[in-house]
Amino acid sequence: MKIYNGIVMNLEIKTKPKFFSLVGWSWVSLGIMGVLAGALGLLSIPGILTMKRMLFNAEEGFSPEMGEAVYPFLRWWIPGVIIKFVLSALLTYVSFVFLKGKRWAYLTLMWLNYWVLIGTLGGYFFGMAGLQTMVQKVQSSGAFEGTGFDFSMPSMYHPLLLSLLFLVILPFVFCAWYFHWRPVKDYFAKRSSPS
Repeated sequence: MKIYNGIVMNLEIKTKPKFFSLVGWSWVSLGIMGVLAGALGLLSIPGILTMKRMLFNAEEGFSPEMGEAVYPFLRWWIPGVIIKFVLSALLTYVSFVFLKGKRWAYLTLMWLNYWVLIGTLGGYFFGMAGLQTMVQKVQSSGAFEGTGFDFSMPSMYHPLLLSLLFLVILPFVFCAWYFHWRPVKDYFAKRSSPS
């Protein structure tokens, strides 16, 4: 506590920890990008519905095996896009509140950061398994035989995706450390306690 011209000021509460704005605005940017991606996904819904109808229309010439391989992806596209749009809008709001120094927003972002880390790692491994299964089903359907199109994954695909995975999770690992950094914890603890 310091006194300046007869006014008591708690400078420790006013002073934000290092990298506070960087972390907060990074989350805001992530939320805005998610909203934009969700909006593009919403615009693609008519095309997805058309593709679903085409896959199960015998006159289009798609094999049943091809339909079975692609249908799970198409079935979850629309609900996934809507959920992503709503969650991205909520993330943007929470990130702005975090920048204002509200403790509930800090706790929300901290747990969301863990969820994103676990979800990204799990999504990578489950996604790769699902992709390999889909490629095998499409190859066994014979849909691309005689077209000259090689429907297989190149050998460099796995190392490239692992490198991208590392680059994607690196900022979230930093945030996990940052949210538990003592100056950040003290900053929000002091803001939540009565003056």
